[in-house]
Amino acid sequence: MAEFSPLLLILVMIPIVLYVLVVEYRRLTDKYALEKKIIETNYSTFFGDPVAQSYNLEEAAEIEIAKSTKSLATSDKYFEVSSELLKYTVLLNPVRLGVIKILSTHTQYQQSEVRKHLGVSWGKFTSHINALEKAGFVSTSETFVDAKPMKMLYLEELGRIRFRELGLILKSIIQSE
Repeated sequence: MAEFSPLLLILVMIPIVLYVLVVEYRRLTDKYALEKKIIETNYSTFFGDPVAQSYNLEEAAEIEIAKSTKSLATSDKYFEVSSELLKYTVLLNPVRLGVIKILSTHTQYQQSEVRKHLGVSWGKFTSHINALEKAGFVSTSETFVDAKPMKMLYLEELGRIRFRELGLILKSIIQSE
């Protein structure tokens, strides 16, 4: 049986630790870019009007975070942002923002009514609800109203906090320009 060698363990661990440190340093120092028009449209759509009855999701688009390059950083079409925004990626979709926006004013809401306000198909809506549930931003439950089963959506505290934080971040990005 071979003997345990602490020196061999150290020799194996040093490259692994160095690799992790380099990757983490790059992640923290990387810059990302967001398209100005999309940020401004989504901000005014989902954070500007306090109680909209419906949302024009055709005007709003998914906010895509692109790794910043020299051409994006100098372009007047993009905002440069830090990697901190990456923790909000689940919310950077207009359907998901719409769901959270509606629930932020009503705590609970009937699922079919939220879908009608957003004007999306059931399939598309369900996939977005599943993503929000998986992230812990919303929860669902079935209840009976007038002897009819209804599926209700509830905004979780994490969803409320992340939505508020994202609104503040987008506002500061727009105002810094």
